[in-house]
Amino acid sequence: MINDELYTVSAGDFYMIPTDRSYEYFANQECPYERVWFYGTGEMFDSLYKMFFGDKLLLISHSYVSGILVKLLKLLENFDNTPSSFETLYSIIFSLYTTANAHTTMISHEFSSGIGSTASMVKNYLYSHYADKFDLTMLAEKFSLSKNQIIRVFKNQYKVTPQVFHMMHKIDVAEDMIRANKTSRVIADALDFSNEKHFSKMFYKYKSYLPSMVRRIK
Repeated sequence: MINDELYTVSAGDFYMIPTDRSYEYFANQECPYERVWFYGTGEMFDSLYKMFFGDKLLLISHSYVSGILVKLLKLLENFDNTPSSFETLYSIIFSLYTTANAHTTMISHEFSSGIGSTASMVKNYLYSHYADKFDLTMLAEKFSLSKNQIIRVFKNQYKVTPQVFHMMHKIDVAEDMIRANKTSRVIADALDFSNEKHFSKMFYKYKSYLPSMVRRIK
């Protein structure tokens, strides 16, 4: 998540982000990756980044830079703040940027944007789990996002929160069940309402008419 926009990266990808961007990382619980993260700040890093890449976000195949990253990590493990260490650090960082810049066909400032696709996957999940009780914590864990991010991504796409969408669909299913002569007790049990009274209350909230009115006019 960079500046409130969601991006997807794959195992083995190397990516660079300008220091003025807000950044959060979320691992996929089904396919977790080990992340090696280096944060560099200061005039040297900023000037080199702007010189080579401007304000782009970069995604580069790891095969081009993995050796350079190994050198960088080894240097930092034994960094002693001497002039020679700083000189070596500058040389490695410069090599990293020049190597990245040399492989422009591997660079994408968009990564693979996943906002719409994530919202769509959440919607499809809610469609197929309409009979379950809504659980935002479980939903966030399933899609490897925070609860606030799940709400924001979904609402940006569909203009309602996931919880409201889930209940709207549940009530639509309930109305179809009423028209199929299912009793309120059966519907309440099947769709995880607390009881018939709770079902009728929620039905009226979202439809503005009672279940009994559907039975009379079907």
